[in-house]
Amino acid sequence: MEESTKGFRLFNVKECFSEEEVNRKRVPEIDIARGLAVLFMVICHVFLALNVKYDILGVLVDDILGGPFSAPVFMFLMGIGMAYSRHTDAKSTFIRGLKLLAIAYVLNFVRLTIPSLIAYGISGDHSFIADWLDKLMCVDILQFAGMAFLVIALFKKLKLDWWWLLLFSVALLVVGPFLKDKATNIHWLDLFLALFYKTYYYAYFPLFHWLILPVVGLKVGELYLHLKNKARFYVFSLVVIFPISAAFEVVAYMVGFELLGVATEYYYFTLLSGVSLCGFVMAWISLIGLVLMLFKNPHLGFFTLLSKNVLSIYCIHWVIVFFIHNLFALYWQYDEMPEWQWALFSIGVLAASIGLSIVYTRVKQSLLAKRKAAAE
Repeated sequence: MEESTKGFRLFNVKECFSEEEVNRKRVPEIDIARGLAVLFMVICHVFLALNVKYDILGVLVDDILGGPFSAPVFMFLMGIGMAYSRHTDAKSTFIRGLKLLAIAYVLNFVRLTIPSLIAYGISGDHSFIADWLDKLMCVDILQFAGMAFLVIALFKKLKLDWWWLLLFSVALLVVGPFLKDKATNIHWLDLFLALFYKTYYYAYFPLFHWLILPVVGLKVGELYLHLKNKARFYVFSLVVIFPISAAFEVVAYMVGFELLGVATEYYYFTLLSGVSLCGFVMAWISLIGLVLMLFKNPHLGFFTLLSKNVLSIYCIHWVIVFFIHNLFALYWQYDEMPEWQWALFSIGVLAASIGLSIVYTRVKQSLLAKRKAAAE
């Protein structure tokens, strides 16, 4: 009887939370999840930029590490970060969204337009600039992040409950697959609508398909602030939430919208895969959290560094990757790059991105300190 009572209490999730905030400090498992997502994303982008043989390694790097373990983790943790932010009002959230959109398009210009113009100037090959506007307006992670902040800011301004936001994101995810590839054939309008759903090739992270991840992450972040029993909550996540979400993905696979193995469906998944992704990310965080509990005072400085500088590392690595890609297109013709060379390039790009990010952060902090001192 006592054992059954313990088993029942294990799944009584309400006992995991306190009415007061008890968990405001940095969450190590979230730092690790975000840090790993940065690592996986960099090596995946380097892999795709170079002509590496796409065999089992390609499936591991692109479909798995560069799939559910990277962008979805970023989206979900972005929602958790919103809950932990010191500035959660509608105005601050709206301004943050505008800043992210501005950064996103500046990044597109630096990583896509400038290298293409340089390559065109060197080679005279018009193919480098043939679709320059489409690439400049490419809808990537930062464009989506900016749009997500704007939508959440609107709901905050209207003082609508989180459940309305969840219902809205679910509705968008239901509509998104039906609108996919429904272009208006008015070029400028299609480039704009790509922020919401896929209208052309470079619309990778449209709002309709991906909003559910930061929305669910936002609620998880609010729960985290009151989480007093991590172990029980994480076990519940792995034993209950993950199997249910995995079942959703099995059904999605059966109806032809599998998440792994087909890149186009990865970007434009359905409601079934959306639910599965949310459960997967929560299970991934839970697994990391439980593993951390096995160690006393683990040294997590590297992952904290990655987590704190994720935006700058993301931007810097993309610039490096596309310059390398165009250099190879101009000067090195090869059938397939050996895996060991790709590994060296990945390490080099990662090290350069982290190093330049640290320099950028220190310069920024120094300028801010001087400005503050001058104001006083």
